[in-house]
Amino acid sequence: MLTIGSLFLVAVVVARLLSGGKSVQVAQITIPVDRAWSVLCVLTAIHLFLAVFLGRGIEEYCYMLPSGLRAGWVFDEVSASGNGFVHGLVSRASPRRPGGHNHRMSWSDPSTWVSYFSALMAFAAMLPWWWTEHGLTWNGPLWLIPVALLVVVTNWWAGGHWIIALSRLEQIRDRERSGRRQPVDDEELRRVLVLHPGAAALSLSDFEWLIDRYRTIIDQRLLVLSDAQDDSSQASRMREMALSERQIFMYHYEIVRRGFPESDLPPEPWSDTYPGEGYASAPHLVDPDLRRRPKGVIGGIVDFLRNGSS
Repeated sequence: MLTIGSLFLVAVVVARLLSGGKSVQVAQITIPVDRAWSVLCVLTAIHLFLAVFLGRGIEEYCYMLPSGLRAGWVFDEVSASGNGFVHGLVSRASPRRPGGHNHRMSWSDPSTWVSYFSALMAFAAMLPWWWTEHGLTWNGPLWLIPVALLVVVTNWWAGGHWIIALSRLEQIRDRERSGRRQPVDDEELRRVLVLHPGAAALSLSDFEWLIDRYRTIIDQRLLVLSDAQDDSSQASRMREMALSERQIFMYHYEIVRRGFPESDLPPEPWSDTYPGEGYASAPHLVDPDLRRRPKGVIGGIVDFLRNGSS
């Protein structure tokens, strides 16, 4: 749809530049140039609906707390597609200021140039001007100017809404890659063991914190940093989890692992066969099976952005 809409914009502007251009044909449909504004209003309404749907679908996928590999796979699949609005996309998840709503668009991002070009084309296509042998001619009502501005702003907001949502998947991968590698200390371990996965008051951010600490503990081969107040080195203060701690940890860990399968927590992190070379290099994360097209709504979104929107 995005590609068809862009072709329609270019066709309308070209028709206005050519003397006598009264209609354009897109996808086997002939549309009068002076009615282009009504078609663009309809396309804008569709884009607005799809933006809300796409943003909600990606948000729901993020609620599943996917691993960085899975989230990054979705982002890579979409940004590698031939859709000009997402091809080569540079993440826009981080606002210019913390808590702000203004997200930076990189000039090295090809989709940035496509977006600005499409916005200019949309504004020019809606206005009732023609280029004739007498030069530039205006032949229509002035109220089309604010309508054209409204259409451009609405499409810009809609596009930004789902692009920023998509960029958050890349942010998940970046956050996991650059996450802390300091071992969990005794105080954090106590909190890990106290937070019960079945508690109704446990928020999504609590689960996110738990999974992050689980990964850290796995990286450290179930070793934690003792709170012993002395001048010894960090390495000498590392201790093994007590049997009672391991039992509680294993019980809660399995509940979380089954509740959030997309997080890709290993089934037996306490096993001596686990390599312990860092969570990102664990063999279960490079399993080709993980690189299949994701199922459910997010799988449909990937297909739509790769194919259906073109």
